[in-house]
Amino acid sequence: MNSHRESNQRNNLWRIVHAAWILLAIGALGIFVAALPAYALRAVGPQTETVYDAPPVLFRVISVLNMLASIAAAVTSLGLAFILFRRKPRDPMALYVSFYLLAYGVVMAGPMGVLEGARRMTESLTILTEAVLLTTPTITLFFIFPTGHFVPRWTRWVSVLSLVWIGVGFQLISNPPTAFDLRSLTGVLVSLLTWCVAAFYGLVYRYRRVSNLVEREQTKWVVLGLTGWFAYIAITMVPYLVTQAMPRDEPQPMWALVLGPTWWFSLNLLPLSLTIAVMRYRLFDIDLLINRALVYGTLTAITMGLYIVIVGFLANLFQATANAIFAFLATGLVAVLFQPLRERLQRGVNRLIYGDRDDPYAVLSRLGQRLEVSLAPDAVLPTIVETISQGLKLPCVAIALKEADKFKIVAAYPPTASPVSVKKEQPAKGNETAGETLPLVYQGETIGRLIFAPRAPGEPFTPTERRLLENITHQAGIAAHAVRLTVDLQRSRGRLVTTREEERRRLRRDLHDELGPTLASQALKLDAALEMLGDDQSQVGALLVDLKKQTQGIVADIRRLVYELRPPALDELGLVSALRAHVGQYSGSTNGLHISIEAPSDGLPPLSAAVEVAAYRIALEATTNAVRHAHAHECTVHLSVTNNRALQLEIRDDGAGMPRERIAGVGLNSMRERAEELGGTLILESSPTHGTRVLARLPRLKDE
Repeated sequence: MNSHRESNQRNNLWRIVHAAWILLAIGALGIFVAALPAYALRAVGPQTETVYDAPPVLFRVISVLNMLASIAAAVTSLGLAFILFRRKPRDPMALYVSFYLLAYGVVMAGPMGVLEGARRMTESLTILTEAVLLTTPTITLFFIFPTGHFVPRWTRWVSVLSLVWIGVGFQLISNPPTAFDLRSLTGVLVSLLTWCVAAFYGLVYRYRRVSNLVEREQTKWVVLGLTGWFAYIAITMVPYLVTQAMPRDEPQPMWALVLGPTWWFSLNLLPLSLTIAVMRYRLFDIDLLINRALVYGTLTAITMGLYIVIVGFLANLFQATANAIFAFLATGLVAVLFQPLRERLQRGVNRLIYGDRDDPYAVLSRLGQRLEVSLAPDAVLPTIVETISQGLKLPCVAIALKEADKFKIVAAYPPTASPVSVKKEQPAKGNETAGETLPLVYQGETIGRLIFAPRAPGEPFTPTERRLLENITHQAGIAAHAVRLTVDLQRSRGRLVTTREEERRRLRRDLHDELGPTLASQALKLDAALEMLGDDQSQVGALLVDLKKQTQGIVADIRRLVYELRPPALDELGLVSALRAHVGQYSGSTNGLHISIEAPSDGLPPLSAAVEVAAYRIALEATTNAVRHAHAHECTVHLSVTNNRALQLEIRDDGAGMPRERIAGVGLNSMRERAEELGGTLILESSPTHGTRVLARLPRLKDE
């Protein structure tokens, strides 16, 4: 019933959203249609008061081209908005982008500006529409794309504050501007800069820490669109500044006419990249496009900046206005620096996108340095896959070791990658790790596989990358063999201990149930024989009495051996009850110590004999130390099971702790050995103010 109600509520919500989209689409289409006559008037009527150094025919052609470019930008945005709405009507992010493109098509692409210029829309209405339909979604979009959630969470407050401050700042600006207006404009610019920095940080943080492979591909498309747009702005900034610095009565150069149409064409970059990111993020090799855009966009901005600085410096040095000689010198210097700059930028961008693939020695050296550090056996393989993933910017790297006829993944980076089992000589399928593999070989034997995913689906690895990965597998094969030997040794040790304890249990059972009762019955028979003897057989009686004592001694020795093989209380009561029975003997002691046993209410899972004995002995040794040396009032023995099916035993008291310069005795060493021989750990912590804490983890639970 509840699920049906929730389904109806969701359907109603989608209907409301779709109705809002339809209303906004009708409004946007109405604005676009209303602007068409104004476009026509601009094409045939007076364009601007600015005089251009161009033939009238060329001026008219570029004016028409300018109008058509604006209309094309509007049609592109509106058309993409309709496609997103039609193809993904119940995808929240697709609908958000669709709403955004509706506003983008009529505000940013020009129709509203044309209506305002034709006096068919007031300036205040235009500003309000821009603030509600364009500025607000723009500021929010780059904080939530592509999942619809603010990442990190604090960026939502940056978004809200930016909206408020920008809105207030624009409302305070009048025409013509006053000193107060300039301060307001400064606040707006600072707010915009803060938003840009926060949005860029949010994209990088989301890409590196949160996004999966699909979301990373989507983010790359948005970055490509923004990079292309900003590169265009950087390129056209120099001509724009040049034209603004010219006297008003001087004709503008002919090339200044081209800035208008190119501006409208550049506005298509963001809508196209957003649409591809939502619908067809695998359409092209996005990494290559971003690589080239970053290299040549940055290179263009630097060369333009160098040109301006050099010309300005020479003009200031010689106290002369810029002339052809200065421009020629600046052009020559920029041409000389162009290739070194491009090579440096290419290396930097390659390192950003592809990691250190162009410097194999750096990856191998870093891996060798990390392996030289004293690492725990279970940290060696995770270190290898992490170094490979970070060094080559690969989204997923894993190592699978051979177990019987399967390869089981034992280390993966990022750690969130789920371990899977890949059958021998069979590729991964379904949700298993799909990617390329290289064998890990040691002395001619394949002991595992290095599995790595490409940076983008279908992207091939270069020969340099393959040679680097093959070189890494040589080191990884040796390390994997050492790790496997260590793991096998630990498993063998654990199996030996378990087998030993199981055998001790069997011996105890045989001694207790068979030999012990037999000897006890022998003593009873001797008693009966003594009763049957007369007074004249005193020597025989003495011999039988001596035999009885000897038999009783044998029975006592057998009982002692039985107890040493395995405490009887474990079989009779179980681990928890046996511990409670043991600590019960301290209840009447005069030192005021109270010992409590805590265990899961539903009991412990089945334990192997080795784990039961080790936990029992460790608990007895720790509680005995607390009774004898701790001078404590409270002692707690807590048993629990961890997520990896290990038994955790914690003994804590509130006593005086242990001496700072203590020498580990037989008891402490025995506790540690009992834990480590099962592949577990034992931690001992002590302080005068917090008492002593013994924490043992025994990862050898019995399979149910």
